[in-house]
Amino acid sequence: MPAVVEEKEGVVAPSSLHKLLYLPYPKAADELLRAALDLKEKVVKKTWVRYGRRAKDFTLYTGALGTAFLLFKAYQVTNNRNDLSLCSEIIRACDFASQGDPHVTFICGRAGVCALGAVVAKHAGDDMLLNHYLSSFSEVRISSSMRNEISMWIIGFYQR
Repeated sequence: MPAVVEEKEGVVAPSSLHKLLYLPYPKAADELLRAALDLKEKVVKKTWVRYGRRAKDFTLYTGALGTAFLLFKAYQVTNNRNDLSLCSEIIRACDFASQGDPHVTFICGRAGVCALGAVVAKHAGDDMLLNHYLSSFSEVRISSSMRNEISMWIIGFYQR
């Protein structure tokens, strides 16, 4: 593959990647954005709508909170308030599902739900919901075994 591909429209390219690379930057960016937003819609349908708009798995990594995070990132790119609204709806469902959960990590536990909820509420301008998530976050308690796990993670991170 050449180091630099000149931008030219209408060139017969050997692959779809080359075809994309030959497009002028604004058109290529629009194509990528359109593809990303289409993928976002598919993810929302398969992970949120398909399960009846309920958060059985509220984790960031494999569950509904991941869908909410995707919607929040889409909102940051497009400024589409519908994405922010649906994101907030999903986080509320995750908030309900995660109450009483013993896991406190950001990826798999209540802390992640409260943290993302606070950020989204701040962007939405909902001070009441922001205060709810902040107070819920402050109620998360880290057990002594979790402190050891976090310490080991930090040590491992700095030994790289």
